[in-house]
Amino acid sequence: MSARPAGGAATVLGIAARRKAGAVSPARLADFTTRPLRPGEAEGLAFSPYAIDPEGAQVVEVGVPAGSPPATRPFYYLDQFHEAQALRLTPAADYAEAIGLPGSRRRVFVFSVGRCGSTLVAKVFAAAGIASVSEPDVLLDLGTPRVVQALGLGAAPTDRLYAACLAALEARFGDPPRLAVKFRAQGSAQPHLRRVHRLFPDARFVVLFREPAAWARSCAETFGFSAETLRWLFEANLKAAEYLMEREADLQIVRYEEVTRDPALLLAGLLPGPERPDLAQALAATLGTDSQDGMFRHRGRCRPEREAAARQAQEGFLDRWRTARPRQVLARLGLYG
Repeated sequence: MSARPAGGAATVLGIAARRKAGAVSPARLADFTTRPLRPGEAEGLAFSPYAIDPEGAQVVEVGVPAGSPPATRPFYYLDQFHEAQALRLTPAADYAEAIGLPGSRRRVFVFSVGRCGSTLVAKVFAAAGIASVSEPDVLLDLGTPRVVQALGLGAAPTDRLYAACLAALEARFGDPPRLAVKFRAQGSAQPHLRRVHRLFPDARFVVLFREPAAWARSCAETFGFSAETLRWLFEANLKAAEYLMEREADLQIVRYEEVTRDPALLLAGLLPGPERPDLAQALAATLGTDSQDGMFRHRGRCRPEREAAARQAQEGFLDRWRTARPRQVLARLGLYG
């Protein structure tokens, strides 16, 4: 998306240096050290939204050479961080008018608590010809109460801003007929989920789960999560699925174990026309890759002290799961009762 914001309100800056607080830290303006733009430096760049800067009440966009395909890192915010050649800052109040709102195409939104095979899901969509963007942080920012309150735009303008950011992302992917958007684990939180459903009630909502014991151990080893954090994440995803079911959304609850057995189940009702004759072969090839690679495919075995802490977190999570899991909710969702 290269349209200039209305009224010349944007500020375009060069990038002097870049550094994230951590490999998977949320996208922020502070990831970049900026400098004045050199003459002609922004020519030929296409901009897409990267993050919301609540202190400046502005949308942070990154510019990459127009026509260049999105890179292949597991998460889109990392593509943006590494490929950016300039920044464009636009007042949040002006952005929706400048960019415009998305069209009426049908969308797919994927919610996951992490370590549930979302990388595999993205590969399945790609094999079937469905464009997929994994973890665009700018959308998650607009579902975060602290950020929304700092912007001070009100509910309806914030909805328009969310839709405009999605339109800009879709333009970056060539305005495909269908785009699948996968969120970070925090995307299942109610303020964000409700905004997405309110704006796009006809979308397909995919909510990913994994067998609790295996999921808890994987998350604890990979991210160092405590038992309490594991509980919050799993219950947030359950609440997200329950919220969507109660509102009769087009909801697809998917277990990681099912995807590894039959990835085609993800595509039910999403592909127009007859099935491609080579689809089964493409999906089989997708399953041949490491479905749990993501950002952590080279992490290897964790240190003994980390492994011990992970085992303790898993046991704490499972102790609560065995005694206080929401059995009625699980039964309604057809999950691990």
